[in-house]
Amino acid sequence: MNSLLINAGIPQLRCVFAGGRFVYVEKVSVSTAAGNYQHAVAVVDELKVAEIFRQVNALAEVRV
Repeated sequence: MNSLLINAGIPQLRCVFAGGRFVYVEKVSVSTAAGNYQHAVAVVDELKVAEIFRQVNALAEVRV
């Protein structure tokens, strides 16, 4: 599924506990000598989270 998201240009989200609440952060690929890892970057606001989930759902409907 991750490769489908990446190919569709949809960022991957990770839920973390920060500032006393759960938030989503966007993950980006990072190439290193040891391999390709992903790390979390800036906190994603609620509207962007809703848009990303809408895109994921639309992608899932196309794949069914």
